[in-house]
Amino acid sequence: PPQTLFQLAAAAGLPTGGWRERSDDADPTPSLSHTQPAVVLDGRLFGPLLPHPLQDACRGLASLLGTPLLQIELQQVAAQNWRFVGATGMADFRNGGKPLVSAIAKALATRAAA
Repeated sequence: PPQTLFQLAAAAGLPTGGWRERSDDADPTPSLSHTQPAVVLDGRLFGPLLPHPLQDACRGLASLLGTPLLQIELQQVAAQNWRFVGATGMADFRNGGKPLVSAIAKALATRAAA
């Protein structure tokens, strides 16, 4: 069977937390408004300053998924305690600012020239 995104995230080293079946009165999935997005583009990380092991794990997930662009949603649950919430192939440019926009433009130009 194909691996789920959370299984791949755990394999890459991202903290995914435990899994438990949800009952009607259980806490819902964390709101994305309380998350920190990190963007991986061709192995470069854009967004919040993360601990090095977490940076490596974000790059690892992008590599496992075989995608050059991946936005990873992380929730900070304590000072140095993060949890993987999800990932998407669409990047919010506000997270990486002008450096991310410039890197995407350069990557597209390089790919177009190849």
